Amino acid sequence: MSEIQEKIKNFNDDFLLEQFFNQSQEYTEEAVELMEKEIALRDLDTSEYEIDEEKEREMEQYAQEDFTALDNGFNQVDLLIVRELLLENDVPFLVDTSGSSSALPIETEATHTYSVRVPESLMEKAKALIDEQFHSKDGVYAVKYDGIKDRLKAVNFFEIDLKESELQELLEVSFSSEESTLLCQYLEKLNAEADAIEQEQERVLFFFDNIEECLQRLQDTENNQFSRADLLTLLETCQIYCDQDSFPQQLESTIEALLSFFAQQ
Repeated sequence: MSEIQEKIKNFNDDFLLEQFFNQSQEYTEEAVELMEKEIALRDLDTSEYEIDEEKEREMEQYAQEDFTALDNGFNQVDLLIVRELLLENDVPFLVDTSGSSSALPIETEATHTYSVRVPESLMEKAKALIDEQFHSKDGVYAVKYDGIKDRLKAVNFFEIDLKESELQELLEVSFSSEESTLLCQYLEKLNAEADAIEQEQERVLFFFDNIEECLQRLQDTENNQFSRADLLTLLETCQIYCDQDSFPQQLESTIEALLSFFAQQ
């Protein structure tokens, strides 16, 4: 059984249905297929998720229109948010990835942007929705975050499509002794609480298997080489605990620096 399949089998019924019917755009094709099979195996009632025929016809009508690009592009982290925003508000869209990597932007790819196109008749609606949550600068939309924690919480780790070789590639990253100590504490905490976290927050821990290796690298005071998997492990760990009152403010600058490896600020 694959790791993804095992995680999906641990979804409770309500969460499984919600992810398959309302959040499938956030998952890989393989994961969606596995969720569909799991729903069938459990013989779950899907009637409340059936598509309204009138709405379906309306969406098909929009699909026949010319799609026009929005004025500005999106980096891939913020693209995840605009996709959900448009889907929730029944605005069909296309994403032009030409010239951009299919993976989450990293280092030299951080400046890549994605063009989003919507039906001409819904352009005004789409712009209004986007203007509520985004501002534009230098031809790129960026989310109006209240702070770095909000930006971190917007990251969906299921959307990070990096090859194993890219995940294991070592990068030069320096942490202060205080940063290393705090990060190690949270990695150890997550390692101990992983099962409870997955159940309570109804989430999948994508980089759980990398925690111990990441810990070893952090605990080595002479080491300044970390894999992209390590950086994502640290981001996921901070995402889980950043809303706790005890979460140290000094780690916010650490989070900002880690995010800069994966998307433009």
